[in-house]
Amino acid sequence: MWTEEAGATAEAQESGIRNKSSSSSQIPVVGVVTEDDEAQDVFKPMDLNRVIKLLEETDKECGFTKDLILFATFNEVKSQNLLVKGLKLSNSYEDFELKKLLFNVIVILCKDLPTVQLLIDGKVILALFTYVKKPEKQKIIDWSAAQHEELQLHAIATLSSVAPLLIEEYMSCQGNARVLAFLEWCESEDPFFSHGNSFHGTGGRGNKFAQMRYSLRLLRAVVYLEDETVNKDLCEKGTIQQMIGIFKNIISKPNEKEEAIVLEIQSDILLILSGLCENHIQRKEIFGTEGVDIVLHVMKTDPRKLQSGLGYNVLLFSTLDSIWCCILGCYPSEDYFLEKEGIFLLLDLLALNQKKFCNLILGIMVEFCDNPKTAAHVNAWQGKKDQTAASLLIKLWRKEEKELGVKRDKNGKIIDTKKPLFTSFQEEQKIIPLPANCPSIAVMDVSENIRAKIYAILGKLDFENLPGLSAEDFVTLCIIHRYLDFKIQATHKQRELANKSWEDFLARTSNAKTLKVPSGGVVTVESTPARLVGGPLVDTDIALKKLPIRGGALQRVKAVKIVDAPKKSIPT
Repeated sequence: MWTEEAGATAEAQESGIRNKSSSSSQIPVVGVVTEDDEAQDVFKPMDLNRVIKLLEETDKECGFTKDLILFATFNEVKSQNLLVKGLKLSNSYEDFELKKLLFNVIVILCKDLPTVQLLIDGKVILALFTYVKKPEKQKIIDWSAAQHEELQLHAIATLSSVAPLLIEEYMSCQGNARVLAFLEWCESEDPFFSHGNSFHGTGGRGNKFAQMRYSLRLLRAVVYLEDETVNKDLCEKGTIQQMIGIFKNIISKPNEKEEAIVLEIQSDILLILSGLCENHIQRKEIFGTEGVDIVLHVMKTDPRKLQSGLGYNVLLFSTLDSIWCCILGCYPSEDYFLEKEGIFLLLDLLALNQKKFCNLILGIMVEFCDNPKTAAHVNAWQGKKDQTAASLLIKLWRKEEKELGVKRDKNGKIIDTKKPLFTSFQEEQKIIPLPANCPSIAVMDVSENIRAKIYAILGKLDFENLPGLSAEDFVTLCIIHRYLDFKIQATHKQRELANKSWEDFLARTSNAKTLKVPSGGVVTVESTPARLVGGPLVDTDIALKKLPIRGGALQRVKAVKIVDAPKKSIPT
C-alpha cells in the first residue's frame, strides 16, 4: 500500500522519529509496502499491542479511529475519501499481515461503545460480508488461495463480535440470507481444497469444516440476542430445516480425524435450534420428528466418550438443552420421543451418576411427567442389576443428603425431628433478617439441589406400587413423601427465627420508652459530631463527607435527648 504521505511517514519512522498527526488526513501508516523494490524491507507490520497503545494515546478528536476503519474497509467498500485515493494493497506478506491486523483492530474497537457509530458509518458489516461467499477470483486484489481463505475465516470471526452490536446493519445487509447461503455451500459437494494453515483454519485442511464452524458461531451469536425480528427472519428462511439437514449430513459421514471440530459444529447447531424454538410451539412442530431423531442419536453416544475431553460433555449439555427448548411442550414431539425410548435414554444418563447432568435431566423428567404416557415408561426402565427408576431416584436422594450434611441414622431415619431437612450449611449460617420480597434460605434450597425434583417425579408416580425397592428405600421414600410438609415447616420456622432475631436486635439497639416522644419534639443524637449540631451547617458538603459511616450504617447511638423539653436525664 503506497502513497507519498506513506513514504514520508515511513522515512520518519525509520529514523526513529514518531510523527503525530495534526489532522485526520495525516496518520501514521503501520505496515505498508511500496512499489519500490529497494524499500520492501523498510516497512514492517506494527503488532497489535502497539496499535492498541496508539489508539489509547491518540486524541480522539484527531479522527485516527475513523481513519483506521477507513483503511480496514476501503478495498471492499468504495470511498471518495482523499486519504485512500491512490492506495492499493498487494498480495505481499506485509500487506496481507496488515489486512489481518486491521480486522483485529475492528474487534477491539467494537468493545468501545462510543465507536460503534463509527463502525456503522464506515460500513464495516458490508465490508466483512464481501468475504462470506464461496471463493471466486478477486477482481480488486489477487490474493493467493491460502491468503483469501485465511482472510475469509478472519472476516467471519470478526463478524461474530461485531454483528451482535450492529444488528440493524446486519439485517440491512441481508446478513441471515448471506450466512445461510454460505452454509449451503459449506455443505455442498463443490470441489474445494482448503489449506487450513492459519489459526482460524485449524482442523479444516482439505474440507470446509473451518468455514462451517465460524459461520455457525456467527449465527449462534445473532440468535442469542433474542431479537424476535432476527429469529423470525431466520425461521422464515428455513433455518430450522437447514440446521437439521446439516446435522444429519455430518453424522452420516463420521470424521474421527477432525472429531473435536465436528463435535463443536454439532453443539452449535443444537444451540441455534434451541434459541429459535424456545417458547414457540409452531417452531417446535417444524423441529418435529427429524429433530427428535438427531437428539436421540446424540443421547446414544458411548458414555465412555464423555471422559475423552474432545467436547462430548458440551454436546450432551447442548442436547439436553434442545430437549427442553425444542421438544417439551409440543405433544407430537413428546410422544415420538417416548415411542423411541427417549425416557430410557434419559434414565441411562442419570444412572451414570454425573452430578453436572443430574439437575438438568431431572428437570426435563419433571416436565415430561406432565405427559400421562410418561409414567409407564419410567416404571418400565431397568438399569444395571435390574435397578428400577424409583430405586435410582431414591439412591440419588440419599447421596444428595449425604453431600448436604443432612442428619440421618444408619437406617436412613430422621434424627432431628424439628429440622428434618436442614443441611449443614443451613445449620452453620446465622439468621439474617431479609426484606419481605426476598426468599428465605429454606425456599432457595429448593432450586439449589435436586431433592425437590425427585419429590416431584415420584409424586407424579403417586409414591405407590414402585417396584424394586429395599427396606432402606422405603424408609427414605417416607421422608420424600413428606418433603413438602417438612419444607413448609422449615420455612415457617425460619420466618419465626428471623422475626425473633429482629426483635432481639431492636432490644439491643434501642429503648422503647425513648422512642415515645411527644408530638412536635425534635430528637437529636448525642453521638452526632458537634460540627453538625453545634450551629448552622455552613458547609453541608464537608459535613456529609466527614459523617462517620460503618458498613452503610451510622455509628451506634449512645443516647438521645429532647430539644426544648424540660431538662431531665433520660435513661439509656
